[in-house]
Amino acid sequence: MLRAAAQKPVIDKTGLTGKYDFTLEYAPGGAMAAPAPTPGSAPEADIGAPSITYAIKSLGLTLQDTKTILDVVVVDHVERIPTEN
Repeated sequence: MLRAAAQKPVIDKTGLTGKYDFTLEYAPGGAMAAPAPTPGSAPEADIGAPSITYAIKSLGLTLQDTKTILDVVVVDHVERIPTEN
């Protein structure tokens, strides 16, 4: 569910299982580019809501930019098959 907010693929490496009910408030758009907050720092003041990185950190989790291999399906050609009407 974080993929849209992070604007990139997100891989769950938490090891957490089950369902959790929480509200996450953040400022959308380009938030992954914001530097991760340091302990004791305040969220970005200008935008009214913290970045997605800071919001996730408030839950005790961390979003990390890493490189990994992902499976991707590429469709490079499609043809319409004639049908009888």
